[in-house]
Amino acid sequence: MKARFRLFWGLFFAPASCLMGAVLCASCSQPGSVETVEVAKPNLVLIVADTLRADRVHMQRNGKPLMPNLAKLASESLDYRNCRVQATWTKPSMATLFTSLYPEVHKVYYGIDGDLSEDALPETDVLPPSFETFAEFLKSQGYANAGIQSNANIVSHFGFDQGFDSYEYLKYPKFHGNAVTDAALEELSKLPSPRFLYVHYMDAHAPYETPADFVDADANLPSISKEDRKLVENYSDCYRDRIMFEVGITNQRKYGNLSKEGEEYLRAKYDSSVHYLDVQLGRLIDRVRESDPNAIIVVTSDHGEELWEHGSIGHGKTVYEELTRVPLIVYVRGKSPRTVDAPVELVDILPACAALLGLHPRPEWQGRDIATLSGALPVDRPSYSAAMMSIKGSNRDLDAIVLGEEKLIVDKIASNETFINLKNDPGERNGTILEPSHTAAAPLRKMLQDFHSANASHPLRQESSTTSALTPEQQENIRSIGYLK
Repeated sequence: MKARFRLFWGLFFAPASCLMGAVLCASCSQPGSVETVEVAKPNLVLIVADTLRADRVHMQRNGKPLMPNLAKLASESLDYRNCRVQATWTKPSMATLFTSLYPEVHKVYYGIDGDLSEDALPETDVLPPSFETFAEFLKSQGYANAGIQSNANIVSHFGFDQGFDSYEYLKYPKFHGNAVTDAALEELSKLPSPRFLYVHYMDAHAPYETPADFVDADANLPSISKEDRKLVENYSDCYRDRIMFEVGITNQRKYGNLSKEGEEYLRAKYDSSVHYLDVQLGRLIDRVRESDPNAIIVVTSDHGEELWEHGSIGHGKTVYEELTRVPLIVYVRGKSPRTVDAPVELVDILPACAALLGLHPRPEWQGRDIATLSGALPVDRPSYSAAMMSIKGSNRDLDAIVLGEEKLIVDKIASNETFINLKNDPGERNGTILEPSHTAAAPLRKMLQDFHSANASHPLRQESSTTSALTPEQQENIRSIGYLK
C-alpha cells in the first residue's frame, strides 16, 4: 500500500523547486542560458510535548510566566490557539499525527486489553506497516530522519519507528527532558541535510516529577496532610486505581481521594513539570535556531490533561476542552508571526509541513494545509475528537464535534448527547442533555454522521485493529507511566 502512491507522486508531483532546478540546469549548456543553483530543502524539527494543555503556554503562576521560552517562540510564529486533537491519549493521537488519518481509519485505538494472566501476554494496538508515516513520506523525498522519544506507548515494537533512520527510546520517568534534549542535540550535530528530527518529551505527564537537581522556586507547593502525602508518594498506583474504577474496569477502589489541598498540590506539581519542560524546550529551540536558522520548527502536544475541572485527573476518558485543546506553534523564518484563531486539528500537521517544505501532499491524507493558508482559514470548520480510553472494556466511547461556539458530545454507550455553548459555558459545566432526536443539535449531528461516513469509505480504512503482544519489558515500561498495575 505504501508503494502504491510513491512512484506516481515522485514522477509527476516532485517539488516545484526541484523541477525548476532540473530544467534550468539542463539548459545551462545552451547559449545565453542563465546558470542557477537549486535551493536547499529546509530542515524540519517536530517537537511533541506530551500531555501539554493549550492554556499553559501563555499562563502565569505566582505572577511569572510558566512557559516563557515557548511563549516567545509563539510570538514569532504561527500560533494556532484553537487546535484540537482527534483522540485524548497518546497512541491513537500520534498515529493520526504520523499518518494524517483519523482514528476511525487507522484503527490504532487501544493500549493493553487488560488480560494480564500468566497464560498469555496482553495485546496492544500497533501502527500497521501498510501506512506511510510522516518519516516515510519525508524519506521518499530525500530526507534523513531521526526520532528521540520517551513514551512507552509509541516504541518501535508498536510500529512508530517506521521511516526513521534512527529511533531512540529514553524511558520516562527514568530519563527526563534534559536527557531528551541532549540526545536531540547530538542527532542534530550528525544528521545530514535535508533532515527531519522528531523529539517527544514526557515531562508534563504523570507522575509530574522533575529531576532532583531542578528546583522551581515559583512552584509554591502547598502544605498537605500525611494522608495526602502517602497518596502523592504512591501516585502512579493511586492514579491507575482511580482511573480503572472510573471507567468500569474495576468495581472497587483500593486508595482514597486527595483532599482539595492535595488536588492543588498536584496542580502545582503539574505546572512545575511544565515549567521544567519549557527550560528544555528553550535549550533545544535556541540551539536549532542558532545552528540552522532556516529550519522549520513545529511544537504541539498529543493531548491535554484533566486537573479536576470535571472531577477527575488524567486523560483518555473524556472529550472536554482541557483534553482536546493543545498548543500548535509553527516557526518559519521570514514568515510574519500571526495568532490564528481559526479551528485546526492535529491531523493537519503533516499536510502543513509538506506544504512548507514544498512537497505535494498524498491524496489519502485527511488533514489540510493550514500553514501556507493560515491567513485565510475558514472559521466555520468543524473539529472532531474522540475518547475510548486506552483499555478495551472501558465504559467510554465518546465523540465530540465543535463548530464555532457550539459543541456536541455523543456518549455512544449511554446513548445520550450533551449540547454545550462554549461562549456562555467555557468550563463545560452546564451542558444540556439531549435526546438523540432533539432538533437543537441537528446540524452538528448531521456533520458528525457525515464525518463517520467519510471515514467508513476511506480507501485506507482498516477493517480491524492490528495488534501485537507486549513483552515483559514493554509491560514494565508502560507500568512506569501508570498504564499497568
